[in-house]
Amino acid sequence: MDLVQIAAAGLTPKTQYRVFLSDTNEAPFKNLQPLAVLKTNPDGAGIVQAIGPLKTLVTPDGAAADVRRRFLIVSESDDASRVVLRQASNSGKGR
Repeated sequence: MDLVQIAAAGLTPKTQYRVFLSDTNEAPFKNLQPLAVLKTNPDGAGIVQAIGPLKTLVTPDGAAADVRRRFLIVSESDDASRVVLRQASNSGKGR
């Protein structure tokens, strides 16, 4: 099991956003995998955690899938194509 914690600031206050893993950090974002819902406080900041098999994905037949670089994407809650934050390509290991 892996843990990822996302802290964001400068967003719209008291708003709900969706957090995804993506195969790319540039639009169009590919293979979005939902991780969590981020709700901002009155100052437009929020923290959310997700727990799961984030580094290694298991296929339906039980075999481990290829581990590839993935990026955190934060979008508006009602439209995943409207990305408000994205992980830079050089930050962290992304895996």
